[in-house]
Amino acid sequence: MQKQIQQSCTDTGGKLPKIFEEYLIHYTEFKKISSLQTQRIKRILSDFSSYMAPLKIDLTSIKIVHIDNFLAELYQRLAPSTYKMHLYCIRKFIKYLYRERGILKTDLSLLMTPGPRRAQIIPPKFLQNHELQSLFTYADLFSKRDFRSYAILHLSNEFGLLPKEICMITLDDIRFSIGEINLRSRCYEFQLWFPLSEKTLKAIVLYMVKARPQSEQRALFLKQKYPYEPISPSNVCSGLSRIMHKVNPMSSSYWLRHTYAKNLMEQGASTFEVKEILDFKSMQTAERYLQIHVKLMRKVLFNETL
Repeated sequence: MQKQIQQSCTDTGGKLPKIFEEYLIHYTEFKKISSLQTQRIKRILSDFSSYMAPLKIDLTSIKIVHIDNFLAELYQRLAPSTYKMHLYCIRKFIKYLYRERGILKTDLSLLMTPGPRRAQIIPPKFLQNHELQSLFTYADLFSKRDFRSYAILHLSNEFGLLPKEICMITLDDIRFSIGEINLRSRCYEFQLWFPLSEKTLKAIVLYMVKARPQSEQRALFLKQKYPYEPISPSNVCSGLSRIMHKVNPMSSSYWLRHTYAKNLMEQGASTFEVKEILDFKSMQTAERYLQIHVKLMRKVLFNETL
């Protein structure tokens, strides 16, 4: 029986780190699940392992903030039902590390709650000013993907766009001659054209000249391999993350949007204005950014480091 389980785990793809493989065998034997379910769980564990590897996070020192950041990225790009499956699997794995192996001193699985609930508890994470400025310094321009990510970085920084909003931008949404962009993804009452900064416009033109494939597709950002389809939100996230991790290893692509909202509030925008500008679904989402001001007051009054 043990050999069959090990064979089943091996057949699902590349080999995971030892502790992950041991958990997979333990869970498969305990639950008597099918090979298809085993493959699904292994993919989820592989995603979690791949997330931690470049950050050099050891399982013995993992913190809830690491798990939160991983789950936050998943929540933004997965369907609710798929996200719940990922959350369930990671929670079971964390509980195994605590109860069965004694690797963790605290049962972090108890702190893991579904995305929407946890989003109400934890204030948005954002980049500090020096980190934001460093992003453009550390951005490489060696490959075609680099040029694409560089243009996306400028757009995300200037408008606080979601990855899916960036994917929706077409060539028809940009007036290159006068430097304007139409954000069709945001449901404003009427069509609005926003001015593009010179740096952002140059970054887009640089991408189009140096890296955008020749295609009849009207989407601005395309994949580099034939048939040159529009990029997906995961392409946006991975491209931005490669740049952002050079500045802050804990950051994710959504920190740019949070930073944009924070800057709006620091400049005097109300929560209602933040909601309207970023096209939030509810005031509750915008009000999360009020927690940022509490931190800012603590910095001023008590000289605390953010």
